[in-house]
Amino acid sequence: MKPRFFIVAAALATVLTLHLLPDLAASRLKTKIVFFPSYVKTANHLVGTASWYGRPFHGRLTANGERYNMFRLSAAHKSLPLGSYLEVRNLENGKSIIVKVNDRGPYIGGRILDLSYAAAKKLGFVHRGLARIEARVLKKAETRLAQIVNK
Repeated sequence: MKPRFFIVAAALATVLTLHLLPDLAASRLKTKIVFFPSYVKTANHLVGTASWYGRPFHGRLTANGERYNMFRLSAAHKSLPLGSYLEVRNLENGKSIIVKVNDRGPYIGGRILDLSYAAAKKLGFVHRGLARIEARVLKKAETRLAQIVNK
C-alpha cells in the first residue's frame, strides 16, 4: 500500500512541476526572478578599458530586472554588486560621471566596464567606442547622494 502511494505522489509532483508551475510563474504571479549574488569579492578601484552599448539593448531587461535605457547613466560589470554606484573618469580627457551598475558584462575580453550611450557621451568617447577609464566604487553615503543626482 505505501509504495503505491509514493509512486502516485511522485507522479503528481512531476506533473505539477512540469506543467502547472511554469504557467503560474509566467502569467499569474508576474514576478521577476533576478539573480543577486550573495557574496561578491570586489575591488574599490578599477582601471582599464571601457566600451558602451546602446540601441540593440534599449528596452531589454538588465540583470537586476530594470529596463535598459541607453539615455540614463548606467553600467555593466562582471562582478560588482548590482545597484552599486561608480564614479567613472575618462583618463584621456579627465571628464567624470557617476553611474549605477545594473547589468552584467562586458563579454569581450580586455574590457572592465560597459557603459550606457549617455555615459559614453558625457565621458566623450561615443565616436571612438573605447576609452581608458578609472572607476571608483562609491561608499554608502556617496551612493545616497548619487541616487538623488541620477533621478
